[in-house]
Amino acid sequence: MTPNRPPGMTPEEAIFEVREQMATLTAVLIGVPNTDDTGLVGAVKEDRKNLDQTRKKVGKLELKVWLLIGLLSGTGILGGFGLANILTP
Repeated sequence: MTPNRPPGMTPEEAIFEVREQMATLTAVLIGVPNTDDTGLVGAVKEDRKNLDQTRKKVGKLELKVWLLIGLLSGTGILGGFGLANILTP
């Protein structure tokens, strides 16, 4: 097995560099400890909550649209029957 380190770098330096990269990646993903930063994971959780709220709003809007369509078509049918009754002797 060959080591995966740049030429001229000691094993300790390679380990330190990998550790620093892992710490940076951890900070990006889960945020900086003891701060308000939630990282990428927190942003995804927040977006999921916003998506759930949006879905609820769309569901309510869809229900209102179908009620409006039913109301308009119902009054149109009733108006048509009333007009037919007036016009026929």
